[in-house]
Amino acid sequence: MLKDWDYDAPENKEYKDIRDDALHNLDQDWYKECPMKVELKAVFDVISIPQVTEDEALDAMRKAFENKSFEKQDYLWIEAFMEDFCNTIYNVIEVWHMNEHDADEILDPDIENWLREAKIHKQTGRQFITEKSGIKFETRVK
Repeated sequence: MLKDWDYDAPENKEYKDIRDDALHNLDQDWYKECPMKVELKAVFDVISIPQVTEDEALDAMRKAFENKSFEKQDYLWIEAFMEDFCNTIYNVIEVWHMNEHDADEILDPDIENWLREAKIHKQTGRQFITEKSGIKFETRVK
């Protein structure tokens, strides 16, 4: 079950800063062509909660896209957004950690987990894309 998360609470300021930076991605020029910004924002509102589970993320995706009809290729916007989300969280955490803490200081475990969860949500997004569109993602074997 999704827990209530108060981004405005003083103890959650770092999470809010990271979340706001990730949300800013939807305002970038290249997302102007995206036909599913509303749906991506609904998904974002769930996946941006630290400690949200894979099942909760997948459920949010299903609900956001329920009764919606998009072209098969449009679902690749989800992949692009999840990639941006994951990269933004990684970059903001790295910059925040480097600017605010000593190099050998351990990062807050909850924030480290959030970074791991963002990577998991990227895979969950791919699973959802396959479910909705039939597009499959394969990894190359070297």
